[in-house]
Amino acid sequence: MITNCRLLSEKKCLFGVFVVFIGLSFVANRLKSIGYTGNDTENS
Repeated sequence: MITNCRLLSEKKCLFGVFVVFIGLSFVANRLKSIGYTGNDTENS
């Protein structure tokens, strides 16, 4: 990851990390919303 950050520009690297963080947060919130009961009706 550090090598990739050096190859890319610093802003692109930070943006990538930000996008991944938002994605993980979204997934975590979605798991909380379904309460880990498997009631996920949206299979997308």
